[in-house]
Amino acid sequence: MRAAPCLLLGALLAFASGCERKAPGPEECSAFAQRYYLVTDDEPLAPRALQQEVNELTLKCLTIPFNRTVITCTARTGQARACLSRFGPRQREQP
Repeated sequence: MRAAPCLLLGALLAFASGCERKAPGPEECSAFAQRYYLVTDDEPLAPRALQQEVNELTLKCLTIPFNRTVITCTARTGQARACLSRFGPRQREQP
């Protein structure tokens, strides 16, 4: 009887790890866009045109969606433009 809860817990953990989000989320995309346009939290409010560019890139990151490798590379290196040009957006799978 004790083995059943352990098996259930193991199956639940395996299922949960298989359902990990593959596309970056809003916070990741926002951070990426800010790095891309070299906007930091330490700066006063960015000019309206620059903020609009950051918002547009954030939206693009969410809707394309960007390859998670781009986001990871940017977080690791801080080189958003180089990472984007190297890895690009995710390719939609063709049926």
